[in-house]
Amino acid sequence: MPPHQAYKQHSNFILSRMELITKMTKLKATELLVILAYPFTILLGQLLIICLSFEGEGTRLENYFMDKRNLINQIFVKKGWFWTILLMTYFNVQYLQAKRDIRQSFLRMAVSTIWWYCFTQAFFGLPIMDRVFLLTGGSCLQDSSKSSLGILTSSIGSHVCRKVKGEWIGGHDPSGHVFLLVHSSILLWFDVLELEVGEELLAFWNSFSQRKSVWNRTKAVLSNSLILLLSLILLWWWMLLITSIHFHSFAEKITGLVAGVSAVILYLIPRFLS
Repeated sequence: MPPHQAYKQHSNFILSRMELITKMTKLKATELLVILAYPFTILLGQLLIICLSFEGEGTRLENYFMDKRNLINQIFVKKGWFWTILLMTYFNVQYLQAKRDIRQSFLRMAVSTIWWYCFTQAFFGLPIMDRVFLLTGGSCLQDSSKSSLGILTSSIGSHVCRKVKGEWIGGHDPSGHVFLLVHSSILLWFDVLELEVGEELLAFWNSFSQRKSVWNRTKAVLSNSLILLLSLILLWWWMLLITSIHFHSFAEKITGLVAGVSAVILYLIPRFLS
């Protein structure tokens, strides 16, 4: 079979499967592509890990983002939900005209915040991610040379473990970073895709290019919530790739991914009910 015919056959197969999935799930094609981007990002990180393994046992991608104390991680990722809600609120006020759309968006934010809180902060005590870790045999190991606490088990969560300078060992530790980055990104993307993004970006560029001073261009960016929101989505994607390369096992990243992608349910339930 000639290469161009094989390419056409394969592309038609992929398109037909995507059409079938969108019909079954009531997702738009663009929404499906957005969702698929995140597991592929984790797979890309895994592929880079495999490639590095061929370079030598001690080979690593040394970069600024490997240090958990880097400014991006400390200022943005660790306060990621704050930035997500802040920019979504800004975006809603600036772009959503109908009161019904604004109410629905804020309702989705509220439910998403509850899920974020239960998974990462507290769920009748310990958060869900910590409960998963402890239920799968994990514990907090404290250096006996620094403290007499020894091994701390079922009553100790990750927050307390970090405070006593302990180390999570032995269990399945769902990636909180992957969860946060994917969960936030899905929430941001699905609201953005309700707009004619191309037209909005073109209008912004026309305004931006006419401004000559750095201050005026900075004001143009800060006054446009769509640009800020897309910038945050890009930053979240980059930090997800860094996390995929350097932190957690593949299974733990997949657990965080599944928990994060579950935000899609908030958009699908009204579509199935209508």
